[in-house]
Amino acid sequence: MKVYLVRHGKTKYNEEGRVQGTLPVHLSKIGEMQCYELREKLKNINFDTCLCSPIFRAVQTAMILVGDKVVIEKDDTLREREIKCLEGITKEEIKKLSQKNEKVQDIEGNDKVFDRCKKFAYKLKEKYQNENILIVSHGIVIACLHYILNDYNLDYDDIKEELTQIDIDNCYCEKLEIK
Repeated sequence: MKVYLVRHGKTKYNEEGRVQGTLPVHLSKIGEMQCYELREKLKNINFDTCLCSPIFRAVQTAMILVGDKVVIEKDDTLREREIKCLEGITKEEIKKLSQKNEKVQDIEGNDKVFDRCKKFAYKLKEKYQNENILIVSHGIVIACLHYILNDYNLDYDDIKEELTQIDIDNCYCEKLEIK
């Protein structure tokens, strides 16, 4: 199985340094251009399936990448993590909250995202053994899948530090060959 992991294209919120979470934010003009450039790079790959986060910016990215050549299957497991209380605010505003020691609630931790991604990875391996799969999702999900698909024996504790440091560019694309 060949898996292509793609983070959605850039949005206006990315450009403004705002937290998006599950908000239905559209791709910016730059994000659309990123997607068209990536589509050109991927044009000779015949994808069997496109699995995608149901959040609009990921769906929009997938639509640009595969058009109507492949059915886009929205999978809730690939959604961005839940961070409702921070959605729409800037990273500077988050720093101010943490300096005031204000407790931030309703945030899905990286450990929960990792567990969700691990279940998805096993399902992926079972269902799509000899196929070319395009997965379009969000930074933390792509990071978790990168580690899990490279080593199914990993536990969250093995990579929790790396997950806090990782920053995946918009329209990042990585090919993994899974045996």
